[in-house]
This record gives sequence, C-alpha cells and structure tokens, in this order.
Amino acid sequence: VLLGWSWVNNRVARATEAVGDRLKTLADVEGYAGFAFRDPVDMADDARAEFARRPEGDHRLLALAEAIEGVEPFELEPLEAAVRTLAERMGVKAGDLFFPARVALTGRKVAPGIFEVMRLLGKRRTLERLRAGAELWTREPATLRHSS
Repeated sequence: VLLGWSWVNNRVARATEAVGDRLKTLADVEGYAGFAFRDPVDMADDARAEFARRPEGDHRLLALAEAIEGVEPFELEPLEAAVRTLAERMGVKAGDLFFPARVALTGRKVAPGIFEVMRLLGKRRTLERLRAGAELWTREPATLRHSS
C-alpha cells in the first residue's frame, strides 16, 4: 500500500511527540516508535513471555478495548479518564491494564506513555491490536506462560 507524504509526515510528527526528548535524530524514530509503522505488531520474546504470565490478560485487554471504543476525541485526557475509570471499576491498579496494553500495542515492555501510544496509533489500530493481544493471550497461554 502506497501512502502519501502527508500521512508519513503526520505519523513521524506524532511519533516524535509521543517519544519526546528521547529522539536525537530521525533514525531514532525506528528504535523508539517503529511499532507505529508496522502492522501487525512484532512482539519481542521477553515482552511476550512476561505478557503471558500476567493474570487475566485477555479479559483486561478486551475490557480496555470496550472502554476506549467510544472515547471522542481520541486524545490523551479522555483516554486517560476512560482507562482510569475502568481500572477503578475492575478493582485493579491502572498499571495492571497498562502493561498488557503496552505489549499488545507496541510489542515491547518499555515504550512511550500508553496514552501517547494510543493516540499515535489511532483508534482503529489501537482497538485492533488490543483485541489481537487478547486473542494471542487466549490462544497460546500454555506455550507463552512456560517460555522464558
């Protein structure tokens, strides 16, 4: 699929904003925000293994997708409010939602802030990746939980 320069420029600008001061050169975009330019997400082995060991990953990712699906505008503050409300309703810490979401969205254990990542990916790609992460967690739990 050919994408226009305006799409590329917009995506690089959003990636730069999400990653912030960690970027020193344009080449750093790949290291810090390469996840935003590839579909499907390439999940690192260490992130995948830790993701699988976390309890209820599938339920948390699906609940998160449901909670943010209606968020408009799909921007930092409304996203944060929706996720924190969900965590409170589920009786878990927000971080218990952040980690599986971070891995499902970026394929990494460490990434820019979760709300910046969501905004960078956009609603459609965020929802797709959260649901794909839930499916992965459900489909391969035994294999993933025993990997190191």
